Amino acid sequence: MLNPPKPLVVIVDIDNDISEVLGVSIVRGEDDVLKAALTYSQERPEDADLNAIFTGLSLYRKLKSRGRDVDIVIVGGDRRDIVEAQVRVKERVREVVKSYDVPVELYIVGDGLDEIMVAEVLGDVAPVAAVKRVIVEQHAGVETSYALLLRYIRKALEDPRYSRYVLGIPGFILSVTALLLLLNLISIAVKIALLLLGFIMVVKGFNLEDRVAGFASRMWEDLREMAHIRLASLTLLVVLSVGGVLVTYYSYKTVGLGDALVTLLGLGIPLGLIGATLYILLGNVVREAVKGDLRVLNSIAVALILIFSAAAFHSLGSSLDQELLDKGVTVSEAIINALLYSRFIPNIVLGVVLAGLIELVMRIIR
Repeated sequence: MLNPPKPLVVIVDIDNDISEVLGVSIVRGEDDVLKAALTYSQERPEDADLNAIFTGLSLYRKLKSRGRDVDIVIVGGDRRDIVEAQVRVKERVREVVKSYDVPVELYIVGDGLDEIMVAEVLGDVAPVAAVKRVIVEQHAGVETSYALLLRYIRKALEDPRYSRYVLGIPGFILSVTALLLLLNLISIAVKIALLLLGFIMVVKGFNLEDRVAGFASRMWEDLREMAHIRLASLTLLVVLSVGGVLVTYYSYKTVGLGDALVTLLGLGIPLGLIGATLYILLGNVVREAVKGDLRVLNSIAVALILIFSAAAFHSLGSSLDQELLDKGVTVSEAIINALLYSRFIPNIVLGVVLAGLIELVMRIIR
């Protein structure tokens, strides 16, 4: 009969507060964990991490009383960034697990949702047998509530993970709004403040922050590798995109909404797509072709989709222009007719099909 896996109680301190008090991010073994809890209680007696440590010790002793060969460890993460914190916790738990010569199962203990979310990450290191979230009971008195509120305010002001949202973003919006108010641009100040607030909510709501940061990092590496080609292609992309916006705006101011819509679909969007195509062709395709990288086919596939999309929007704009000449047709009806009778849909489908064929060829070659 196979022996059961060795239980390992992992007390997760995602903020790595224990490192600030003890100077280490990993504390292992019952005696050392108990000493760490006593030392930590003297420095931060009201911290919720202390409750997590004692809960972990209680779980450790319960498993030990059942005759299990159990071990216990406190693992710290990182205060600055939640993603980096999860990576650090995973690396440190993997280090502990590798020191055993037998299979290990994890019992995760934490005092908050961030700590509990780490359980999903640690599933790659060893099987997770159980997860326990420590909820500290609070007295309902006014004094206790006030002290708790002050504690959370202090955490929001001092913890970099929260202060950027509590202080940084509102401070930026208030600064811009105040500057515009000083210039007597009250209506513009309100509009810009709402625009900035809405933009930030969209970025955080769809988690665009990390994606944009990753994209910017890749672009910077590409610029360093082939600076002259990348700068030229990036300049073309910006010029054509801005040109499309300016032409559309000029059409709206001089002629009207209908012609502006035609200009946007028939010229503005195609110019931006052509700029993106040139960026890919001059940047990715040239670089990957020089290196003999097979991913050049993938870049060509993307460029084909962009080219046919540009042609599709140009066809849509031209067809919409013809539809709007009929005075008895509303704008919405004209758009629907343009979609049905232009080459918008065929061009999009053709671009996707050609890109799919290139993807198929690339997989066959691989």
